[in-house]
Amino acid sequence: MNAYIPSATTDLCETVKNGIHYTPNHVALELARGSSRYLGAKSPLSILDPACGGGALLRATKDVFGCAHSFHGCDLFQPGEQNWPQTMHFQLGDFFDYQPEIQYDLVVTNPPYIQFGRLDQYTRENLHRTFSNEVPFRGTADLWVYFLLKSISHLSQGGAIAAVIPWSFLEADFSHEVRGWLTDQFRDIRVLVLRDRHFGTTEKRVLILWMGGFGQATQNIEIGFSGHVDDEHTFQALSRKEWSSSGLVTSVGVDSASTLLESRENGWLELGSAATVKIGVVTGANAFFIRPKGTHGVCSKIPIFTKIAELQTLEMHDSPENDLLILDYEKSPDKSYIRQGIEEGIQNRSHCLRRGKHWYKMAVDTPPDAFFTYRVSSIPYLSLNPRGFHCTNTLHQVKFNQRLTENKKKWIAVSMLSDISQLSLELNGRHYGNGVLKIEPSALKAALIYMPEKRISERRFNKISSLIYSGDKEEAAAEATAYCKEVSSLPEKIWEQASVALQQIRERRR
Repeated sequence: MNAYIPSATTDLCETVKNGIHYTPNHVALELARGSSRYLGAKSPLSILDPACGGGALLRATKDVFGCAHSFHGCDLFQPGEQNWPQTMHFQLGDFFDYQPEIQYDLVVTNPPYIQFGRLDQYTRENLHRTFSNEVPFRGTADLWVYFLLKSISHLSQGGAIAAVIPWSFLEADFSHEVRGWLTDQFRDIRVLVLRDRHFGTTEKRVLILWMGGFGQATQNIEIGFSGHVDDEHTFQALSRKEWSSSGLVTSVGVDSASTLLESRENGWLELGSAATVKIGVVTGANAFFIRPKGTHGVCSKIPIFTKIAELQTLEMHDSPENDLLILDYEKSPDKSYIRQGIEEGIQNRSHCLRRGKHWYKMAVDTPPDAFFTYRVSSIPYLSLNPRGFHCTNTLHQVKFNQRLTENKKKWIAVSMLSDISQLSLELNGRHYGNGVLKIEPSALKAALIYMPEKRISERRFNKISSLIYSGDKEEAAAEATAYCKEVSSLPEKIWEQASVALQQIRERRR
């Protein structure tokens, strides 16, 4: 099967399209050095790179282990370089069709970084059917997961694998099951999480995974964090439970549990106890249903926020730049516009199909009390919505319990910028490429908030809001933290612990 798209050329555009990002020499050398600790004095070794490309990993392995071994490579493309070890054996073709005659002592690999959504349906289903019988995991896995699993299938008893793979190995939903399965396959597991960008052709952040003692249950799991491969690395031990947790990158080595527990014991609550959270309006065709103000002639419309950049303060009073069109076929101006949509095939979009015959009728709930950022690279924050605007699913809708006073709503907005709340958001959110923090509704509901009876200072509230408007979110968060410190009964040491933990986590994310 062709698991990724073959191409006649391997220029930059084509290699990126095929998920190919050639391994820098310094990363290849670190990967090879790290694998040597798992192979003892065995010689000669049989070594495989299933996506060998220009041969950087095999050359680095030769430099570390010497020439007295057999080196094997497979790749969908003919290598551009031929500077191979003399004992190099190369096979041109798809690795998923590769059937070697031997089992390997060491597999070194930098597999293609093709995401689930870019694989065609046949390939996705075929790969998942092939591998999920032995490894129970979700069918949303990226291509590199299947590459890793097939690589493991070619290991000899006691063999080792060394791989350069994306951070999604530690963070994606599908990765938990894979990591759990690995603990029954390898005696030793070590991960070096790299924070810096190491590939010029991708923004993806990567890690180096070493696993040795194939065929034995795990006895040692270690993780380290480093800005650069050449830095001195410090590793710390993990339990199986920590290794399989969803918040592995953010929680390991960070003292946060006691900090958040004591916060709860001193009046801090989860947002879910005071509000409901749901995603914004899903149109299925924003270009058709959402138009800039004054550029349409339909009868009914609702002001709607469509992007994070529009939320510039703690309390939104300025109208959105766009309108959500509320269409009715019985009204002449709307009928003409709906017919235009039919000509464009809008009715065949997936979300429109779900609405059936009246595909153009949007189900819009009552306006939320506040909005919250969904994906951010800096500091997430809450914006109150006193004028009753709406938002698309690029933002979250927050609806407070009816008993909440305006004073408490403002306290929630301020407290969510504090170190305590920001720490809870970082721990519950998901970290993605380019330092992006993604906050699902469940993560937002778990965020800690503070809403005392004390009357909030309008001067302090407006100052924090103005700092956000000016783009100085760091200073806004510092001001919010200072204000909450003054009012909250939390001991100073808890605030200090939260600040240190938050700094550690953000450093990793960014």
